[in-house]
Amino acid sequence: MREIARRPFFAAVLARSFPDGTPSPRTEVDLIKAWWDRAGHDAPREAVPLRQRALLDLAERGVRNLGKKTPARLLKDGTFAQVPGLKTDLVIRDHDGGASFSFTHDIFFEWVFYRRLIELDDEWKSALLEAGEPPLLGRVVGLLAQSMFGTNGRWSRGYRELETGSLRPQWRREWLTAPPFSPSFAQEQQEFQALLSENDSALLEKLLVWFQAQHTIPSPLVLQNAPSAVEGLDRVRMADLVGWPSDFESWGRLLDWLLPLAPSLPPRLFPHVLEVFSVWQNTFAEFRNDRSAKIVEVASSWLVDLESVEYPEKLTFEDGRWEGLGGEARKSLANFAARDRHAICPCLSRSSDGPLRARGYKQAHASRGL
Repeated sequence: MREIARRPFFAAVLARSFPDGTPSPRTEVDLIKAWWDRAGHDAPREAVPLRQRALLDLAERGVRNLGKKTPARLLKDGTFAQVPGLKTDLVIRDHDGGASFSFTHDIFFEWVFYRRLIELDDEWKSALLEAGEPPLLGRVVGLLAQSMFGTNGRWSRGYRELETGSLRPQWRREWLTAPPFSPSFAQEQQEFQALLSENDSALLEKLLVWFQAQHTIPSPLVLQNAPSAVEGLDRVRMADLVGWPSDFESWGRLLDWLLPLAPSLPPRLFPHVLEVFSVWQNTFAEFRNDRSAKIVEVASSWLVDLESVEYPEKLTFEDGRWEGLGGEARKSLANFAARDRHAICPCLSRSSDGPLRARGYKQAHASRGL
C-alpha cells in the first residue's frame, strides 16, 4: 500500500475510486485489478461489463496513437453509450465536439491495454504486432510479466516464447527485468534464479546489463547543483555517470537476491555486477545501510582475491578463477574501488606488505579525485 500511495497519480486513483474500509492494493497490478473491477471508477455493478468493453474498444482502436485522439468513426456503436459516464469519471475526454477521444492520462491507456493482453492470454503477443510494437508499450509488457511471475512457471515460459518469436528484443528486456518490481519477488524468486542460471548464467549477464541501463536515472543532485567543473564533461553527462536507481524498492529487492549469489558467480560477470553495485552506491555509499555494507564486503573480497594473483608471494603463472578475465575487466574492479573508498580501505590497510601493491592501490585511491 505504501509503495502505491507514494506515487501521486496512484494516490489520486486510490482517493477517488476506493471508499474508506476497502482493502487497499499492494502493487500496481493489484491496483489495476481493483480499478478494472470498477470499470475505471466506482461504476454500478450492472454497468461494469459494458464499460469494460467500451474501454477495451477505445484502447484497441487507439493503440497506434497510444490512446490519444482515437477517431469516433472507428469505435463500436456500444462504446458511445458509455462515453458520457467515462467522461464524467475523468477517464476519457473528447476533442472537436466528439470527433475523437483520448484517455485523460497515459496510465489509464496502459492499464486498459494491459487488460487487453490479459484477455488475449497466450496470444497477447499478437496485440503488439498489430500495434506496430511501439516502444512506449514496454511498461505494459513489464506489468504483464509481473502478473505472471510466480504463477506455475508462466513467467519463464513467456520469456522462452519471446526468445523464439519474431518480436523485437526490447520485449525480452522488459520481461526479464520485471520481477524485482513485484513485492512478492522474495517469495517467488526460485523461478527467477532457475531461468537466469541456465547456460552458465547467460541470462543473468543480460539481466545485469539491462537492469542497470533500463532502470537508472541521472543523479538529481548533479542536475540540481552548479555545472560540473570537470573538463570535457557537461552536467547531464556527469549525472548519467553517477546515476541513481529509478525505483529504490525494486533495486533493493534485486540486490537482496544478487548479493548472496555474487561470491559464487563466474568472474566474467563481475564487471556487470559492479556496475549494478555502483548505482546503489552512488546514492547510499555515505549512509549506513546493510546493502552497502554487503556490497563493500563482496567487492573487498574480490580485491583481496585478485591481489593474491596480481602480487603473489611466490612467482606463479596460475591465475585461478581470474584466468580469462581481461585487463579491462580487472580494471573495472580497480575503478570500482577507486570510486568507493569503503571498498578500497581494507586493501589500503594491507598495502604496506609490498611496494608494487601499495603503489597500485594508492594510484587507484588518488584517482577518486577525478
